[in-house]
Amino acid sequence: MFKKFFLFLFSLQLLYATALLGGSVRGNVTNQEGTAINGASVSLSNESHTFRATTQWNGGYQFSRIPAGTYSLSATAWNYQPYTHSEQVVLEETTRVSGLNITMSPAVANASLSGIVTNSASSNPIAGAVIRVSRNHHGGDSGNVATTDANGNYSIENIFPGTYSVFCEAEGYYSNSTWNVSIATGSMLDIQLLERLEGTVSGTVTRDGSGEPVGFAFLEFIPADSSRHWRFNHSVTDSLGNYSAELPVGDYYVSCKIGNGGHHGPQYREFYDNAQTISEATVVTVSDDQTTGNINFGIPSPQEIGIVVSGKVSDYNNVPLAGAKVRVWPFARHMRRDSLFTVTDAEGNYSISISRVTMNNVRFLVSAKMQGYAVEYYQEKTSWHTADVFTVNSDTSFASVDFTLDTATVGSTNSISGIITNAQGAPLQNAFVHGYARHSRRAAH
Repeated sequence: MFKKFFLFLFSLQLLYATALLGGSVRGNVTNQEGTAINGASVSLSNESHTFRATTQWNGGYQFSRIPAGTYSLSATAWNYQPYTHSEQVVLEETTRVSGLNITMSPAVANASLSGIVTNSASSNPIAGAVIRVSRNHHGGDSGNVATTDANGNYSIENIFPGTYSVFCEAEGYYSNSTWNVSIATGSMLDIQLLERLEGTVSGTVTRDGSGEPVGFAFLEFIPADSSRHWRFNHSVTDSLGNYSAELPVGDYYVSCKIGNGGHHGPQYREFYDNAQTISEATVVTVSDDQTTGNINFGIPSPQEIGIVVSGKVSDYNNVPLAGAKVRVWPFARHMRRDSLFTVTDAEGNYSISISRVTMNNVRFLVSAKMQGYAVEYYQEKTSWHTADVFTVNSDTSFASVDFTLDTATVGSTNSISGIITNAQGAPLQNAFVHGYARHSRRAAH
């Protein structure tokens, strides 16, 4: 007994020693007045490794579990000159270096940026363009600003050396953003701006047949040139179904969407002109200072569709399987919780009825499963990724949607059992019980 206990303690000591392998370095970063520098980037590097740490509010930094070796220590911070420690840092597996403090000197704002701003189409200079140099991608902290002269030239002096974002905007042009610009003494950056030439697209969205206007329909304008940015190109119809949108000149695909945008309820999308996919859509051309009108949409009214799916579930010996679970899944992944199921009778037969209010085709999958058998989708498919999709747009019945289930391969003999009752304690026959592995999400039934 004592021997086992001694071996246990020895194992713990080995684990503890192993966890502590690797050297550590810590210290503080301050300026020449001794004030802590928060957010400084400290690096410990050699030919094989580079480790980085960021100082906290008190200027402290720490490296832990660093492999044995010889390292260079360096630091950078905004408005300070880059720092490199004068001596190499030598670490063994258990070396602990503390108090390795860094004092950083103020940077000299001796960098500059200059260039010319031109029209991207004509290459003519743009006067009065505003250029801002910022430390972040939003430009909110910029104190370095310049305006182009009559020849489109600009120059910004007294910049601290470093990497910046450069923003440029001018009246009548789309703004330009250039990120990760390295600025040192005498840096150059020429900028081109795209002229803001715009036209108008307008139309009406109504119901097919009745002509009733559709309010709050969402119109989306997608450039036919996929390289163009279209995030803000959209419009919404008013209560009379009318819409109008100002867009940069070019070719567009126009789509109309209606519905509540959630997981439930009717949704519909159509491309101009009466197309269900973008590949079938008609291109709409926007010209400068012109209106392209009558880009109209006729949207079907919601209709209730009734669907009946029936068939038989058996095993590979053609023995009917009673109590097998047959489920109808909406094809859209985000609607999978709306699935319906039934259980086969003593002869393995089932029938399930579905009702949907929709403006689209109804698309769904059908699966069958039973304890001890592998899940199967229609036509002997093994997953919803490969399953056959049923598509209907009116009342439809599908008969002979049959399944032949194969025996499942089970990795263990573990089991769980119990009794299902109602509130009065009476047992419930054909109740279906699901079990899911917590991490793998593998199901048992």
